[in-house]
Amino acid sequence: MPADIGTIALLDDTKLPRLRIVKVSWAAGAGGAFEKNLPVAVHGRLVQIAHKPGAVNPTAASDLAVFDERDTAQEGAIVMAAADGLDLVTTTYKSKAMTVPAPYVAGVVRLQVNANSVATAVGTFWLFIEEMRRAL
Repeated sequence: MPADIGTIALLDDTKLPRLRIVKVSWAAGAGGAFEKNLPVAVHGRLVQIAHKPGAVNPTAASDLAVFDERDTAQEGAIVMAAADGLDLVTTTYKSKAMTVPAPYVAGVVRLQVNANSVATAVGTFWLFIEEMRRAL
């Protein structure tokens, strides 16, 4: 697994009936690179991802890839930068519903921003997870 680059912080973790919305802030590291684990474990279908740039915009039309933390070789992205993650990280708010069937996640996922060259870029991600667990 590549080294962690940048910073991530949990801002909110809203749990509604069958829907969980995880909100995190991110900041790029050296050369604009960003790759970090989500600070919480999630279980269910990843149905939508939204991104809003912060005070310093990332490079327009940057991409997001999402990996299962167990995929240390990063060979099978849950969200591919060239597909659902294409141009998701940009200079304005953008939201994308995942291609059906939405990918199932079980545990911690790793977020990776590609094609950003702004070393001080910051922003916020929202991950919408349709939880598959039954209420206890």
